[in-house]
Amino acid sequence: MSVEKLTHCHDCSQAHMSVGMEAYIVTVILKALTYDEKRGACSVGANVRDAACYVCWAFARAYEPQELTPFVTAISSR
Repeated sequence: MSVEKLTHCHDCSQAHMSVGMEAYIVTVILKALTYDEKRGACSVGANVRDAACYVCWAFARAYEPQELTPFVTAISSR
């Protein structure tokens, strides 16, 4: 998961989403919500998952419910 993708998601969470970017952003969020990478005896990815949760929260604050309705089921099932 790249920092650039999550940064773009953050920008969108501030209500700066370009028209037509919703599906792309939700795809990135869905990957980030389940991100986990094994490194030796432990795994990393908690910071990525936390960032994805923050973006979901920020979207809920920045956009009207009807704008997010098409994506709620996909996001909530993660």
